[in-house]
Amino acid sequence: MITSCSVCKKKQFATLYEELSIVKCSCGHVFYNGSLDAAEIKEIYGKDYFNGEEYINYVQDKEVIQKNFKERLKRVKKYSSKGELLEIGSAYGFFLDIAKESFNTTVFEICDDAVQYANNKLNLNVRASLAL
Repeated sequence: MITSCSVCKKKQFATLYEELSIVKCSCGHVFYNGSLDAAEIKEIYGKDYFNGEEYINYVQDKEVIQKNFKERLKRVKKYSSKGELLEIGSAYGFFLDIAKESFNTTVFEICDDAVQYANNKLNLNVRASLAL
């Protein structure tokens, strides 16, 4: 359970969805105020998350996903167009695939299938990890 907001450090939360432990801080930041262990996180973001649960077929949607990521990268480049980029939760590496031209990257992903795809199909260097 989180004791203070990661944005403003206040401890004033209003419960939005009690059954999901979703709260809203007085600063407006909405977040999950609970705890999951490593096994629970890995189960949520496993292969099925990208194939049928959250996405119908993540890999098949690569072109559309990367189109959105190109717009996101433009926003990032307004602040920095080179240097180090840390990506936590890289999925199948589609953002890294377009960002690698501008940035030195450190990348972590917990879904083993996604790590294998990113490393083997896109020739990226994605680390399988739940922790930094």
